[in-house]
Amino acid sequence: MRFRFWFLLLIAGISFHCKKDEQPANEGPQLWPSGVVSGKITDEHGQLLTKAVVTASGNGTTATMQAANGKYLFDSLASGRYTLVVKREGYIETTASVDVGRDTVAQDFVLKAGTAYFNVLFDTLLIAHPFAVPYTVKIASNTRWVVSSGQSWITPSKAEGSGDDSVIVRVAASTEDTTREGMVVLQAGSFIKKIVVKQLANVMLKQLLPVPGNTVAKTSDSVALIFNQPVKIKSITPHYTYCSSGISSSYAGNKVTFSYGCAALGGDYQFTIVTENSLGDQYTFNDKVAFYEHAIDITGSIKNYFVNDADNSYWVITDHPNAMYKVDMTSFEVLHKYDLPGEPAMFTINPYNNKIYLAYNRSAKLYVLNQNGTTEQVIDITRDASRHLSEYYGPYIYPRALTFTKSGKGMIWLGDSYSDAYYWFIDATDNHRIWYEELAGSSVLYNEGKVNHDQTKLILSGYGRDATITTFDPQQMKMSTFQPGSSYEGRFIARSRKNDYVFSALLYSQLVANPVTGYLSQKTNFDNRFNGNADFCYQPGKEQNVYYADDGIVQVVDYATRTTPVILDAISYLKGTTATLDGKHLIFNRHDGNYNARLIQVPAAWFNY
Repeated sequence: MRFRFWFLLLIAGISFHCKKDEQPANEGPQLWPSGVVSGKITDEHGQLLTKAVVTASGNGTTATMQAANGKYLFDSLASGRYTLVVKREGYIETTASVDVGRDTVAQDFVLKAGTAYFNVLFDTLLIAHPFAVPYTVKIASNTRWVVSSGQSWITPSKAEGSGDDSVIVRVAASTEDTTREGMVVLQAGSFIKKIVVKQLANVMLKQLLPVPGNTVAKTSDSVALIFNQPVKIKSITPHYTYCSSGISSSYAGNKVTFSYGCAALGGDYQFTIVTENSLGDQYTFNDKVAFYEHAIDITGSIKNYFVNDADNSYWVITDHPNAMYKVDMTSFEVLHKYDLPGEPAMFTINPYNNKIYLAYNRSAKLYVLNQNGTTEQVIDITRDASRHLSEYYGPYIYPRALTFTKSGKGMIWLGDSYSDAYYWFIDATDNHRIWYEELAGSSVLYNEGKVNHDQTKLILSGYGRDATITTFDPQQMKMSTFQPGSSYEGRFIARSRKNDYVFSALLYSQLVANPVTGYLSQKTNFDNRFNGNADFCYQPGKEQNVYYADDGIVQVVDYATRTTPVILDAISYLKGTTATLDGKHLIFNRHDGNYNARLIQVPAAWFNY
């Protein structure tokens, strides 16, 4: 008996914990592929109505049946929300919404005699503000109706109602950057009213783009504003109050362009811009536009620069503070900053060994550094009186300039504390031996030396009133001269980094020469008293095009045709003009005299013509 009692108790416990409607703990949720909706249809007196037609719409499907005996049944509807519409001739059709799931849904209908009407007193299009705003939709009807919206950001205040009433449609604040679209659907029987909701995004200023003008083409500098939607400009106020240039705007879709005659290449300009969207909502932006692609601001005064095409880098040295920077010419990022222990006087990179050669102000030493900035060798500069020069206050032992060829041989300019520098020869392959020897065709002085395009020779410019271009071949220890036309004073030269062309910038005339072939281009006649700076254009078919920066302008001069197709206004004191060999960018450096310096990269496309 005791065994039977415990057996029956065990069976009862199992029955209690395993009811038919419960799921085992380890199984997922039960899926109900179909559900049942049923009900009856009566008139106002409670009598069943025959021949009523019931339609169930939802989940992308529609099912229709006739309630022949006043009752209807849908027994295989997939789970979801459905709208039921009941019609019968002579009666006002009606509507209801049901949620179909695992249980049977009962929905009865009472039809009134008469003709249905359903009017929504609202436009079919709602342009909504970007912020949260409720909108009232009035309904005039004599039957039941339902309201739905498929978007989470559109919320009707009620899902259904009957007769005359109103529905509050709440539109949530937009977090999008473009107009979003949704819909509110109101339905009474076969009457369907749709309200399309287009909500504007908040006005966003996506880009400020500089549009440099061209003095030659008589186009002024301007700024393009790219918004995320069409806007109306209320006002544009430049923060640079010393400029009285008038501002005029033009529109093209989401783009607004306004003129600004005070802009200059290399500068940036702050503006306060007040706009309105199409609904009159006002937006204020404080932003700046940069008339360059990239800029690197550094502290100090730039003493000198160097272009190393071997690794596509642009270098500068500064004082106060004393530093050397290596910049990638494409990404325009600082690859390395070297803090220097003293005020630098000059530097260069030797293509023979890829070492950095650096000298400090009034120091009779030459420091050889590796690319990590570590000093590997210190070369003492000793007095050499072999040239019998007048040494005014002391010996010529301070390096002022240095240029190497890829053979390791080059020229070094040495001076004393006060006088100009004179040149010697140097050989990195012979323990950096420094010497002087008289060469046929050589001059007493040269203003500067630059390595030619294949780094086998040096191109030297004359000093003072000497406009002669001299080529030094260190392998043969030979000087050859070339006279680029008549002029009483040479100023500077710029050599092409791709071929034998040399730009000769004389005091009042300039030209492109080829000392190898003897070619001379036609001359231009710019005032070069302020010692401009230049580089060649390295785009295909433009081998004799020169970028020339001087006195607040940068211009393109085509010496093949002696034309100047492009002149851009620029900030003052632009130096170090360098075009990248891929023809895509121009690089400049400048400092303002107050130890504020900047490296600037601009698109070469701004100079295309």
